[in-house]
Amino acid sequence: APKALVDDGIIDIVVMKKFPFWLGPVIGIRMLAGTIIASKYVTLFKATNACISKEEHPLKYHLDGEPLIDLTNSLEFKVLLKALSVVV
Repeated sequence: APKALVDDGIIDIVVMKKFPFWLGPVIGIRMLAGTIIASKYVTLFKATNACISKEEHPLKYHLDGEPLIDLTNSLEFKVLLKALSVVV
């Protein structure tokens, strides 16, 4: 999520619908430009906790930009505010 903040206690969840193959380059450019949220193929949710599920297995998703496959059909997220100390 282009406007996500690391210290607001809210997780930004971006859900992308299937899009036509030929739109791949356009979607990629919009992701890099930070304008993907305006796409009709993208929905943004903000929450302090969330559960994402689907009927089919496996569940395919990206977490922090890394593609992952989970053998379950649901994921649960919870923000732990100020749970990590970072020294710069």
